[in-house]
Amino acid sequence: FNIENHSQRLSEFFLSYGKNVMNLDYGGEQTFLNYFVQSNELQQWLDYRFHALWIYEMACHYPFLYNESQDDLSLIASCIESSLFTNHFLHFAGGWFESNMWKRIEIYKQNSSNKFLEGFNEYLKREVEGTALGQIRPETLVPDQSGADPQIVIL
Repeated sequence: FNIENHSQRLSEFFLSYGKNVMNLDYGGEQTFLNYFVQSNELQQWLDYRFHALWIYEMACHYPFLYNESQDDLSLIASCIESSLFTNHFLHFAGGWFESNMWKRIEIYKQNSSNKFLEGFNEYLKREVEGTALGQIRPETLVPDQSGADPQIVIL
């Protein structure tokens, strides 16, 4: 999005609506602006990791926090920190309890969390090295009595 290239179009857009237009967000421009930007293909989509939503992260990766675990502050902190390891930003949007979880804990306040994050960051910067050793196979394959594919047995 470039303001020099789009300022005239945006100005015309904003001036085309009156101040008293009511919509789903009670008079705000968000719905109209989103429609205008997307229908004119003025947007450039960012990777989800730049604006990850905690409610999605929790539902997909940490659904156990909806149960009794929501009172385990240490577990909540670990889950939020874990989500931050794989995302660039984490947005706590909405008004439900999970959107306020960050207010109940201290993130990265423990030395162990900071040391782990520093070590993890250093690990990600390392060059990939090593020698391929070939395919890893189980030591024994036991045929199934039904004639189906063999089952893997580790001895």
